[in-house]
Amino acid sequence: LYIPELAIGRLVETPSEISTAINHFLEPSSGTVSNALVTGYTFLKDQSLAIVEEISDAGVSVTQLIYDGWPAILLEPLLLTDTNELISLNGHFNHYIFLAGDEDTYLTQAQVDDASTSFAHDLIFTVGCQSGLNLPASQVLPGAESKDFAQVFVQKGAAYIANTGFGYGDMDSISYSELLALKFVQQFGSQPLAVGKALMQAKQQFYASVGYTSFGDYDEKAMLEWTLYGFPMMEITLPTLPPAENIYFTSTLQTSSSGYSITLLTVTPPLTSPELVTRTINGEPVVIGNFYQIDHEAQINPGRPIQPRMGIDLDATAVISDHTVTGILFLGGTYVDEPAFNPVISKIVSDTLSDKNYFEPPFIPKSWYPDMMHVLNRLHLGELISEKLVLIPAQYKATTEITGTERIYTSLDYEINHVPPGNTNDFAAPLIYRVEIMPTPNGIHFDILVKDDRVVEKVIVTYDEGFGMWQHIALSLNSDGHWVGNLAANLQQAIVQAVDTSGNVATSHNKGDFYIPVGVSLTPETPTSQWVQTGQAAAYVSTIENLGAGEDTFLIQLQTLSTPPWFVTQSASQVTLAATASSAITITVLPPAEAFWGIANMVKLTVTSLSNPNIFDTTIFTTTAARTGDVKITPIVASNIGTPGHPLPYTLTLKNTGNYTDTFNLFTTGNIIPLGQPVTLGFLQSADFTLSVEIPENVISGTVLVDQVWAVSVFDPNKIFTATLSTSVRDETITNPHITTDSPTALGHATTFTVTVETGSNITYTWNFGDGHPIVHTSMKVISHTYPSTGVFTAVVTSTNLINHVTTSTQVTVAHKPEGLLVMNDSPTPLGEPTTFTATVITGTGITFIWDFGTLKVPNLSITTTASYTYLALGTYTATVTALNSVGSASASTQVTIVDEAISGLSVRNDSPTAPNEDTTFTVTIATGTNVSYAWNFGDTIEIFQSEITTTTHTYLETGIFTAVVTASNSVSSISVSTVVTVTSVQLQEFNIYLPTLLKSSPGSKNKNHHIDLILHELREKTLPKLQFKYWENQFMSSEIPIFHNLGLISRSTTNSIRTRNFPPHKLAPANAASNCAKSTSQA
Repeated sequence: LYIPELAIGRLVETPSEISTAINHFLEPSSGTVSNALVTGYTFLKDQSLAIVEEISDAGVSVTQLIYDGWPAILLEPLLLTDTNELISLNGHFNHYIFLAGDEDTYLTQAQVDDASTSFAHDLIFTVGCQSGLNLPASQVLPGAESKDFAQVFVQKGAAYIANTGFGYGDMDSISYSELLALKFVQQFGSQPLAVGKALMQAKQQFYASVGYTSFGDYDEKAMLEWTLYGFPMMEITLPTLPPAENIYFTSTLQTSSSGYSITLLTVTPPLTSPELVTRTINGEPVVIGNFYQIDHEAQINPGRPIQPRMGIDLDATAVISDHTVTGILFLGGTYVDEPAFNPVISKIVSDTLSDKNYFEPPFIPKSWYPDMMHVLNRLHLGELISEKLVLIPAQYKATTEITGTERIYTSLDYEINHVPPGNTNDFAAPLIYRVEIMPTPNGIHFDILVKDDRVVEKVIVTYDEGFGMWQHIALSLNSDGHWVGNLAANLQQAIVQAVDTSGNVATSHNKGDFYIPVGVSLTPETPTSQWVQTGQAAAYVSTIENLGAGEDTFLIQLQTLSTPPWFVTQSASQVTLAATASSAITITVLPPAEAFWGIANMVKLTVTSLSNPNIFDTTIFTTTAARTGDVKITPIVASNIGTPGHPLPYTLTLKNTGNYTDTFNLFTTGNIIPLGQPVTLGFLQSADFTLSVEIPENVISGTVLVDQVWAVSVFDPNKIFTATLSTSVRDETITNPHITTDSPTALGHATTFTVTVETGSNITYTWNFGDGHPIVHTSMKVISHTYPSTGVFTAVVTSTNLINHVTTSTQVTVAHKPEGLLVMNDSPTPLGEPTTFTATVITGTGITFIWDFGTLKVPNLSITTTASYTYLALGTYTATVTALNSVGSASASTQVTIVDEAISGLSVRNDSPTAPNEDTTFTVTIATGTNVSYAWNFGDTIEIFQSEITTTTHTYLETGIFTAVVTASNSVSSISVSTVVTVTSVQLQEFNIYLPTLLKSSPGSKNKNHHIDLILHELREKTLPKLQFKYWENQFMSSEIPIFHNLGLISRSTTNSIRTRNFPPHKLAPANAASNCAKSTSQA
């Protein structure tokens, strides 16, 4: 949206023309308007007359051409004489033609251009369409006028204001481009004012004056297109100051509890009598309607009734000083209703009128229009903030397609909340999100829910009792966070408003319908619970009563609370009731065929007020399915063909057609094998089961067996259903005979033969056993035969009945079974050594031997007669061997004895010398021997110590040399060995070992003898070290050399000879000497 903040104008078109315009502007001029010319016709007459009224009141002499039908010949001398300082040309235009009032003749720009008239310092303005369209010469079509009105008037020194596109107006009131032109004229007074600033202010005021929801696309286009050509600094002065605007309000200043300022404002709109609008249609006068206006201002919305409008400049009138308004609260007012009022419906016009566009558009509102009587317009222009309270002190509500009630407000009371600039950054109004206004026995109860980012300071209800007066009541905040209150009055309609601590106001008026007391009751007239059988419907009747204060429409909704839902219908989906009126509603519930006995279906009936969805009443109806139903048994195939000796299965379907779970017993005739168990089926559940008809083997082909099956309800024995089965008997062709035997068979034992066929009945079998035995004829399927000798024989059987015969054969093996089995072993065997077993048989071929050696190990399988096994423990074992082949088996056993291994290679060592009362460790080793125990005599007592472990310790109490003897024994051997133990009290001291450079060898030397001096420096005297020297023979192997002295003091220097082998030259070989006292390492 373009709202100007600067006064600007356009200069057109060529440099020379612009230069001429500048020269005219520089001519001296008083700028005072003494004479004016105003034209107008058709729908522009009201605007033209309003302009005449404005400038006439300021002392300007006005020449008027304001009527329908004036010709261009009257305009030309009035316009082209230099006698008027202000010219308002209101009519139809394009950029080079001005159409006269007769809408036939016209004035062109060429006539103006050719005239000698100077318009220097004259103000010319028009609302005509395209009257301000400026076309550069390059865009003018060949043969068309080369200049336009903007170009001509500016060149002649005028300030020219016109539309670059369409201009807009209303057929019956001043609006859009018309109103903007009127506000432009209203800017001028007895003090000089630049035309550019006047145009800027007029557009600002035009925007600030629009009413609630009335600023539309055409208002915006009117502001955008009205353009100034010429110098915006050109000043205009009227002879006298126009009369001051009337003051239609009084105000009182207060302060709220939250600190913001409050101005109580009472407005008395100056409404007298309405304007009557008539038109001539098809040559006849027609009354269009009436409308109110205030000082030529009205609320114009296309297709809506025209309503009066007024504005209060809050800053200019010092109502709020320099404060910023945060909210406006409607407190009350008085009104007078005009019934049977025929309003004028606004219709936008931009072109010549004709009979076809004289007709009003239809408008039948369902609520009051407008639904809000006030709006605050705030205009930010740089540092300036302009605030204006715009009022529409009238509302219309249709009762027929043509007329309705016009409500004229004689007074309006407001609370205007405001704060100093910058005192708050909170301009967000609270949210009113639930309103309940309910009738009570003592009047009306209010329950309102409001929330805000800060704190809600107060909530009021402004209400109307229907006596021409709006009042308000303040609500209280209860402990549940609800704003509540009670009113002992006959409330007709109400508006809810909430104020926060910054003074922001939220208004809820029920979308223009206003709130009325709403209540509804739903009373069942029939029982709310019923039992019905499937296929029948339950009917429920309830009465809906309007408990509200006015007419209301109620939504009737059904909700099934059970799954699956049943089929439910209702006699109406909504009903409109006057206050205290009632109506009946019928609900039907039909259970489905599959409704289970005892299953209840719950339906919730809710009646909700459309004027307030929070007001509703509910009733729940419960419908229960009664017991009903039957049983049905159906064979999938009722007739079939069977063969003698074979049962014929029939599959049947049993279905419980009742609506409850039932158990059924099944009864049959003699040929049917009974099912045995009863069948339990749920509601509408079915189950397949199979029964077999037993066909005797001797039944003649062609016989028909007829059998029946009865299903009888356990719960209701009268519930019976019968199915009939028909079986035709027919011989069966022999197919796929097969022989099975228990071969191979041991000689002297009978071989059993069994013949089977895939199909066939009444069969005779002819046997040839393949050993020369006579042929055997039999009807038996199983037969035995003993073969006289071993071998492989082919047995043949022919199966025959009256229909066909089929031959098949099989091979039979007869053999000797194992006999005369013996087993031997080579025990006794030392523990850990293998024992060898040998088995022999007298007869039998293809024998496998199973060896069980009398342990827990899995028996071994072998086809050889020998086996070997190593036992892991001493003892006597029973080994068993089983010889088996395809026709038999035999077993034999043998005793096995396992003894210990003899002991050998016994040796013992100790870790002396040791001190008295310290442990001496003994370690014994043997080369062979099992289950060995050791007896120890440590040489200091006669006590013998027994042990089964190879390492033990003993503590000597005195010093000395002792001989310890150990004896190793087991069940088959015993040997002894001794070791010398040295026990000394001499303390072993720490010493250092110094190793000189070792093994000085030249590259490639090997297998040479080398000498090393081991130098021992004792730290204390009388030590007896136990030394060991360790060196590396090569990079993979080391050797140790013990160094002892014979029980005496070791010499301080000992030389030992060592021999190296294959140690790489130029490598470091680690060497160390160690004792039980100290250790030292060196490398060479």
